[in-house]
Amino acid sequence: MSLCANIKFHGYVIVVFSALLTTTILVSSAILKLVYHGTQDDSIPRDLQDLIDYGWFDFAGDTLHLVSIGVLFYGIRKENRFCLIPYLLSIVFDWVAYVVANTRGPRTLPYQVWVIQTVLFLYVFVTLIGLYKLFQIKAKEGATRSEEFRKSICL
Repeated sequence: MSLCANIKFHGYVIVVFSALLTTTILVSSAILKLVYHGTQDDSIPRDLQDLIDYGWFDFAGDTLHLVSIGVLFYGIRKENRFCLIPYLLSIVFDWVAYVVANTRGPRTLPYQVWVIQTVLFLYVFVTLIGLYKLFQIKAKEGATRSEEFRKSICL
């Protein structure tokens, strides 16, 4: 039972930090867009300029990402493996878009940033695959969940 609790904990950590990050990006880009509407000031840092230039397509994508985070939370809570798929697809598409956006053009990220973000992506990906496999296991009557898990790994 401890393995189930541990992997669920990691799932909840992913939910909390993903929701916090996505909400922060949406709110800060909306506020910056209202404050610096149409301003091309050189005193604005480049990172903030990216948030000011946030388009409506980006807002829609982040809103869908928030919905997939909510579905992920529900899926972890109810142990429904099919609720994990929207978030998994969302982060894979987000990762591909991130790689394309940061490898094309004059701006490239330092090596350390790539390593950290790749490790974080793999952590999320492995956790979601682990949750999916865990929720796939059906507990048989008379058997404990840990015995069933051990049997499914040995196959």
